[in-house]
Amino acid sequence: MRWRKPRLLKAIKELENTIALPPEMDNEVLSNDLSMNERVLKGIFQNCSDVTFRPIVVEGQMEMLLVYVDGLVDTKVMDQVVLKPMFYEGMPNGVNKVRSLGQIVQEQLIAIAQVKTVCKVNEVLEGILKANLAVFVDGKSQALIADLTRFEKRSVEEPAAEVSVRGPRDGFTETLRVNTALVRRRIRSSRLKMEPLTIGDLSQTDVVIAYVEGIAPDSVLNEVRQRVRRIQMDAVLESGFIEEFIEDQTFSPFPTVQNTERPDVVCASVLEGKVAIFVDNTPFVLIVPFSFWTALQAAEDYYERSMYTTLVRFLTQLSQTKTGR
Repeated sequence: MRWRKPRLLKAIKELENTIALPPEMDNEVLSNDLSMNERVLKGIFQNCSDVTFRPIVVEGQMEMLLVYVDGLVDTKVMDQVVLKPMFYEGMPNGVNKVRSLGQIVQEQLIAIAQVKTVCKVNEVLEGILKANLAVFVDGKSQALIADLTRFEKRSVEEPAAEVSVRGPRDGFTETLRVNTALVRRRIRSSRLKMEPLTIGDLSQTDVVIAYVEGIAPDSVLNEVRQRVRRIQMDAVLESGFIEEFIEDQTFSPFPTVQNTERPDVVCASVLEGKVAIFVDNTPFVLIVPFSFWTALQAAEDYYERSMYTTLVRFLTQLSQTKTGR
């Protein structure tokens, strides 16, 4: 494994020793004792000041515990769709009988799109660290994971490094789902596939492999899957980490993997049979395979005559240089 940042590696190793889940607890199931589950989670999240534990009592009899990462969960939505129904409308009948916690909360308490019930500690940790709200009820050996994600994200705007004379003015951001939506908006076909992966033992970075079924060659697609899935590292902080592991010639002076911030370039590439690799927390999307001639193309080549756009681009750069921009 190659690392260019030894200080970063050392910091990640120290973080791993602090909050990583012990191996013996990988398949640990939740207890029906609320205080036991709370002690386990507080032991795992020791010295993690951003992880919030909020115990509540509903109608003076039902004890519940909410666990979430402050700053990643939309607390306004949580107050509106979780706490307000419980405190002002009360718990529905049957929660202590046949109906499970997941059924009760999904049906009557939480009015959001994505909720699921989990029974293992590692599933709860994964949900909390991926910006979800975990809801525990005393007497139930399961937890509800609710998607209340709230990230501070940059608006969609034109990439400064890939300004085009003619074409769309939107660009990728640091949010994975925003980026995939920009591509799905242009290619509204079920043949556009987006396979999810998770890379990084600590970072748990979401990665998506996008391609058009029937156009992308199976040999290329299988090679991309194999190279990406065999990556073993502690953290993936940017798409450049993945690029170094999947490229053929590491010491080549020429790039062997294309990267772009433009959704239209990604769409055109996958329609040509290429494969795009999206990485969360970065606006740069990787495109493979990459040839020398691809480096000589520009986004305008898809919309205008190449000679005309090349001349306009040259004159634009010349004027910006003279004005000092």
